[in-house]
Amino acid sequence: MDNEWQANTDQTTLKAILAVIRERYRQIAAKDDAAAHDDKWERGELALAAALYALPYETGLVHQDDYLMLHMALDMAADFELKPEPDVKKRIIKAAAMLLAEFERLERAEAGAIESTPNKDGPRDGQTGALVRYAADELKRAGMFGEDSDYDGWLGVAVLRMIELFASERHSGIRALLAIDAFSKLARSEPLTPLTGEDGEWLAVDEGLYQNRRAGRVFKDEDGAYDIEGKVFRQPNGVCFTAAESRVPITFPYVPQSDYVDVADEGGEA
Repeated sequence: MDNEWQANTDQTTLKAILAVIRERYRQIAAKDDAAAHDDKWERGELALAAALYALPYETGLVHQDDYLMLHMALDMAADFELKPEPDVKKRIIKAAAMLLAEFERLERAEAGAIESTPNKDGPRDGQTGALVRYAADELKRAGMFGEDSDYDGWLGVAVLRMIELFASERHSGIRALLAIDAFSKLARSEPLTPLTGEDGEWLAVDEGLYQNRRAGRVFKDEDGAYDIEGKVFRQPNGVCFTAAESRVPITFPYVPQSDYVDVADEGGEA
């Protein structure tokens, strides 16, 4: 440590800095591979833990309910255990040391030292939130990580990657339902708002025949617009199919939808 810096630094400041450094060394020594352990918390869990340690909740400045909500978010969403510390000064030291750990993690991330891709073994280290754990378990039960599964197990990896991203967005309640609904529609190439039938929505696919750019099941010709999946036939075994009779005329604005008709077999209605 630079002597001039020491000479011009208040002893109380030095004491505080040394206390933080000692605590950081203690944290590092307590883990077999501290860097790998800290790199798990890529969503800012270390910074949140530091903030919780530093919050003066016992003074009344921060409402205890707010503190508990943040604490529960850290515990339940990230599976991060925050050990209680009744001593205020020790909490501040722990908070500062955790901020150092977060800074170190960010430095390694910028250097590209942190693995960011899921693998066939399930969620990568650190992705242990309840939703990710649940998804990984269900995918494993379905055999979607196995080499003998569809696409050699990479379909499970792809799905888990989407779940991890969704979990990292911290959606909950109504916001989560809205996000799931919007994603589900867009992933199936379904429009979020009604079709208008305006000229810009159509793509010429043949002479006198046009397909809707926003909903590929919708066409128009000289007789008008129609939905080729407006009626879907369903057999007793649950198998569904479309036929020439599936075509139904439509008017705009239009939200693509299908009416299901139960049939005895592919030959006709029940």
